[in-house]
Amino acid sequence: MIQAIKAISRCDIALILIDAEEGVTEQDAKIAGLALENGTACIIVVNKWDLIEKDNSTIGKYVEKIKDQMKFSTSHRFFRFRANGSACCQIFDAVEIVYSQYTRRVNTADLNRKVRNFWLPTHPAV
Repeated sequence: MIQAIKAISRCDIALILIDAEEGVTEQDAKIAGLALENGTACIIVVNKWDLIEKDNSTIGKYVEKIKDQMKFSTSHRFFRFRANGSACCQIFDAVEIVYSQYTRRVNTADLNRKVRNFWLPTHPAV
């Protein structure tokens, strides 16, 4: 746990690896919570996905269960895989996407315009 805390303080994106059969452990939830408190973007990586019995709603149910068990924010992304060569490339692609979103800078004028457009329809007297 101490090593995880040190790593979270040094990284921009944390990959939290969950065993699909075991599910979210108490330690997984603590680490995700620490990352959230630190402002670190997270990718929740679910390993051994091929061992889970699936039906039409398996993914949705599994993601909801993870959200219930962990502190969750919009900076957390989900990714499921089997440990093979192609899955690792997909994880790196996901890291690049999350990093670009995480480091995106918003121009102040653009932000003010968006807030004004959001605010005015509900508060026309302002």
